[in-house]
Amino acid sequence: MCASFWWGQVERERKIHWRRWSILTQAEKVGGMGFRNLKTFNLAMLAKQGWRLLQNQESLVYKCLKARYFPQSNFLEAVDSPNSSFVWKSIIAAQPILKNGCCWRVGDGTSIRVMLDSWIPNHPTKRVLIHPVEEEWEWRVSDLMEPELRCWNRELIMTKFHREDAEAILRIPLSRRQIRDSIMWLHNLRGIYSVKSGYYVAVQMLMEADWAESSRGQSGNKAWAELWKLRVPNKIKIFGWRACQNILPTRDNLVRRRILLDSTYELCKCASETGVHALWECGVARDVWTSSSMRLQKYVGGQRDCLQLFEDLMDRLSKEEFELFLVQAWLIWTQRNRITHGGKFQAPSQLNARASDLLA
Repeated sequence: MCASFWWGQVERERKIHWRRWSILTQAEKVGGMGFRNLKTFNLAMLAKQGWRLLQNQESLVYKCLKARYFPQSNFLEAVDSPNSSFVWKSIIAAQPILKNGCCWRVGDGTSIRVMLDSWIPNHPTKRVLIHPVEEEWEWRVSDLMEPELRCWNRELIMTKFHREDAEAILRIPLSRRQIRDSIMWLHNLRGIYSVKSGYYVAVQMLMEADWAESSRGQSGNKAWAELWKLRVPNKIKIFGWRACQNILPTRDNLVRRRILLDSTYELCKCASETGVHALWECGVARDVWTSSSMRLQKYVGGQRDCLQLFEDLMDRLSKEEFELFLVQAWLIWTQRNRITHGGKFQAPSQLNARASDLLA
């Protein structure tokens, strides 16, 4: 429903969804629109219930669920079962968020297993990376401490563990008081889970999974970061976003979707209408850039798409000049639409004057 609204669908009218919803829900700085993913947000709220189970282990709810679903382990190690209740299935679905963001806070060390639990903050996986040659049975973190001095047994740790793991362990501060071990949330200063920080963790996990599946990383980070900071009308920012995403309804894109058969640009009749051709390389667009106060026609073309074009111009132009460029590009596109639907052609000088008025 949200996607249909965004792409302009009204009642039973069908519109093209140029990008899947998972991309629109990504942060603006990585090429999305920053829309909230409702499914992921629901998981973040369910993770709040899991957090309460971790923190209130004397509650009746925790005791009932533990007796039924994880009698021999803790909540972070619990698994779903085929005949479990809907409530348990819902809570366990949010468990990966807590696994990713929780870490043991070392107190007396008696509750933390050295090799199995996450207890080393600011360390990859929050666990011991390289298994020691000699591993004790039922090894607890308390075994690595000097119980009377309430400090780490430095000699033992440096002997047993790889250097990187040992240094990470020795950086963990210990309390001088005898306090119990507790679970903390790493993604805010208070160490307490919040739905906001849980949603952030869940989104990061989704993005990592998407990048792993597609075997590609981020692209156009500079363009995305700068685009939303420009002082231009929001509709022009959205136009710039669509141009960089290559989802303008150009004839080339419509041919790819099998809506049209011919991709030739109707205004110049000499090349396929891609985004970078319509806005930059075409003679009609060049006339506008020639009469521009920035003299953009001197810049070399050959960019593969609008994203590369925008990044090149961001390196060469000041912020004010790039804002003028984006407004002029939007006017070139609106003129293209107007002529396509039977409107009149406007002189380049008129477009440049209107661009200046929009930025005034």
